[in-house]
Amino acid sequence: NKIRMAKYAVRGAVPARAGELAQQLKAGEKLPFDRLVFCNIGNPHAVGQKPITFYRQVAAAVTEPSLLSAGIYPDDVKKRATEYLQATNGAGSGAYTDSSGLMLVRQQVAKFLLRRDGFPAEPKDIYLTTGASEGVKRAISALIKDERCGMLIP
Repeated sequence: NKIRMAKYAVRGAVPARAGELAQQLKAGEKLPFDRLVFCNIGNPHAVGQKPITFYRQVAAAVTEPSLLSAGIYPDDVKKRATEYLQATNGAGSGAYTDSSGLMLVRQQVAKFLLRRDGFPAEPKDIYLTTGASEGVKRAISALIKDERCGMLIP
């Protein structure tokens, strides 16, 4: 591992202070605001966004394919889950993929980027991660040559 030391501000002083303020509010202290909205970790549910049912249903159907024939999912969910299962040769969500992610999903991301941004993207150049933190860690690791290299990101 080329990363010797890292300080991750998402879990640093600002969130710690927010936690203190939340406790003060909970204890009934008067502050110039009556609630906190934690936006530091990219958790849309924490800021009131309702869960997107489609993604959860697809994940459930890929995890337990027998649910596809149970008549509980809409057609678009069944179609997407079936595509993903076929892309894993029927191995499902527990199967390993390329370290950059399932090719079908990378192709879908490339099409989305073209549609949204108007610029083509190559699926082979797209790397899927388990979240932003993992993506940042991979990018930094790729940029650091050895223990003599350093990086400061504001």
